[in-house]
Amino acid sequence: MNNLKEALKKLGIETAEQLNEAIKKEKPLDIGIMTSEPAKEKKAAS
Repeated sequence: MNNLKEALKKLGIETAEQLNEAIKKEKPLDIGIMTSEPAKEKKAAS
């Protein structure tokens, strides 16, 4: 847990409120980049 706090502090995030604001400002993650074509083909073959 201390490693996480240290990493956040380096980013200027020291409170839960600051962390929540930083999360709100992030762009949505495109999870489509995490799916691979072979996995889709394997599922279709089942």
